[in-house]
Amino acid sequence: MKKPKISVAVATFNEEKNIGPCLESVRQLADEIIVVDGGSTDKTVEIAKKYGAKVIVTDNPPIFHINKQKAIDAATGDWILQLDADEMVTPELKKEVQDVIRDTKYDGYWIPRKNYFLGRYLTKGGQYPDYTLRLYRHGKGHLPCKSVHEQAMVQGKVGYLKNALLHNADPTFKRYLQRNSRYIDLMVKEMKEKKTGKNLIEAFKYFWFKPSHWFFMTLFRHKGILDGFQGIIFSFFSALRFPRAYWRYIKGRLPHFLMVFVFLTYVLPYPGLMPGNKFYRLEQVADRLGQFWAFGNFSRHKYELNLADKKLVEAKVLFEYQQYPLALQALENSNQHFQKAKAYLGRASKEGKDISQKAINLKAAAEKHKEILGSLENFLPEKFLWQPEKKEATELDLKSTLEEAIKIREI
Repeated sequence: MKKPKISVAVATFNEEKNIGPCLESVRQLADEIIVVDGGSTDKTVEIAKKYGAKVIVTDNPPIFHINKQKAIDAATGDWILQLDADEMVTPELKKEVQDVIRDTKYDGYWIPRKNYFLGRYLTKGGQYPDYTLRLYRHGKGHLPCKSVHEQAMVQGKVGYLKNALLHNADPTFKRYLQRNSRYIDLMVKEMKEKKTGKNLIEAFKYFWFKPSHWFFMTLFRHKGILDGFQGIIFSFFSALRFPRAYWRYIKGRLPHFLMVFVFLTYVLPYPGLMPGNKFYRLEQVADRLGQFWAFGNFSRHKYELNLADKKLVEAKVLFEYQQYPLALQALENSNQHFQKAKAYLGRASKEGKDISQKAINLKAAAEKHKEILGSLENFLPEKFLWQPEKKEATELDLKSTLEEAIKIREI
């Protein structure tokens, strides 16, 4: 069998400190190296050419994925490995890539990634395994080029590799702040495109709920604190992107005294009753007790529908924060409550009661639920490999679970 040709596609802009180690790590793997450079003013292009790369010089768009896609389009190999300039392929990953592409049923592969932050690779806080879809057959993978956090889209079946990419993301705090600021600018751009509201509700969401929820989820539930001071700093500043982005959106740069105020508020219990909040289990008990105050089929119908709404909101937030196991659990609870709501309405109908208005309300709720579930389908991976600590990995079928939830709400 003919050995498949591998193209490595990289987009760069002023990466003279990183591009050398990156290309050195793929020197014996790549049959072809494509570098699309956004007009670097340092020695990036010169260094890339020393490794035999085909360099295409262009502009530097705000959404850097545009240049990544240009590199992918220019590649001619049977398989394309798309890298960032600050990433390196380990010898173990190189061998695994060479082995899997020789004879495989898959058209693409998710690759785990270790992120370097202020002197160590983060292993907790949801930062590992940081799966990224980077290896795909020629013509099967592309980037939507709409969001800074998007993944590639692959036509066909997708598998998972075991060995990790090394991501030299933030060796210094200055570099982290520079990258973080660029991401915040892109968040602001997305807010403008979506016409995010400038009101107290949105302010509460971005100044309190989103950052506090993110901070406590990553630091405690996902044990980021075990990564030492790096884990604490990463959780805090990654949470701080929400109020900083919203402040830029509504006014301008976030004053330093407000940044300190936001930090101090994070030491207080956050109000979002989500998994990880110390009052979450108490709220669950209160929800269960609520059924004893719901007498009759109409009351039970209302009780179950309210919980179906509540659990769906919980699932949506958890999906958005990529807490997939918890999100699936919340969605399953929402499904069960919605089915019970339908059942109690059916019982009321059999009792001869007029259910016409409540049936209209249920259908409206079902349509809203399907709208929310449909919006989640646009950014969720089809499958996700969940690796619990000290347990075997489990593949979560996210898309089919969403499809089943939508079917449950067909009325």
